[in-house]
Amino acid sequence: QDVFSDVPAYCPRTVIDEEEPIDPGLALEDVETDIIVIGLYPNPVSTLLNIHFSNLTTDEMNMEIIDETGRSVFNETFMCQQGSWIKQINTSSFAKGNYILLIHDEGNTTVRKKFVKQ
Repeated sequence: QDVFSDVPAYCPRTVIDEEEPIDPGLALEDVETDIIVIGLYPNPVSTLLNIHFSNLTTDEMNMEIIDETGRSVFNETFMCQQGSWIKQINTSSFAKGNYILLIHDEGNTTVRKKFVKQ
């Protein structure tokens, strides 16, 4: 059973995942978003997770990491200027396993990416 098949109920209305859209009928080109995740590395991660993303506008953003049980293990809100950015998150206190990174913007859009902590 895929523990990531369900998105937590509190997620905003639009969810984008280039690997696995939540709604199979949702074409990525039909969704307007200001967040573009360029890379998530290393994956699997042992200590520092690098999130390389681009923001098309200046927005308040929220990054949240959810573990396999649905528990939030990281949650941070910050102001993000327009441009390309790398955000580092220290995962040394995370248990080994599968995680989901959620990036929420002010426009009620969520970008979802999976990663593994080793």
